[in-house]
Amino acid sequence: MRTRGLPEVEQRLGPVAEILAGLGDSPVALEVGCGFGHAMRDLAEACPKARIIGMNLRQYPEQLPDQEYIYGDAAVALPLPDESVDLIYSIVAIYFISDRARFLEEAFRVLRPGGELRVNILRDLGEKAGKWRLPDVVEDGREEIPLRDYLVALPHGYDVRFEPVVVPEVQGVIDKVEVTVLRKRLGDPPLHMGLRTLPERELDYGTVQGETSEGFLRVVYQPV
Repeated sequence: MRTRGLPEVEQRLGPVAEILAGLGDSPVALEVGCGFGHAMRDLAEACPKARIIGMNLRQYPEQLPDQEYIYGDAAVALPLPDESVDLIYSIVAIYFISDRARFLEEAFRVLRPGGELRVNILRDLGEKAGKWRLPDVVEDGREEIPLRDYLVALPHGYDVRFEPVVVPEVQGVIDKVEVTVLRKRLGDPPLHMGLRTLPERELDYGTVQGETSEGFLRVVYQPV
């Protein structure tokens, strides 16, 4: 299992440390799928006043000491109180969460007003798709729809935006990689998407080979 530091997180999700530093005097950040905790350590050094929490499905013996970890399945629940976190971020681990719609609902629940979630929700590759198909497809009882399209059309005016980021190893395969930002505002109702995530193939970190374009697609897109 390869674990990532803060530079790799920020390459995919934007200036996380700067964002966290601007979220109050003692902000709380949650990294979902933190691996061994290297990005957490880097973020703690960059934001010494922040509380950094890492979440994994299980404990790893290689986890860095002196970090705060919690455990659980993010497809079911985030084991944190309502409105207790200012920033939630997740990179590659998002594609190993079996119910990403449920994860988004839980993230919105634990975010404080003014806080935000930063993840990579995939968009359709269009003509570049080739043998790969988009796995981020959900069903709302009437039709199948890409999760990104559903987020764009969320009711109640939820604050969702998509910011381009440059990931060198996937350029040429995907013209634009985006970070999905879901920001919670004061007075926003709970996020209840009511979606059914369509079945997709089992993924395992052990099957991921490198960070090449082909390797990236093998992880996040499914062969047709």
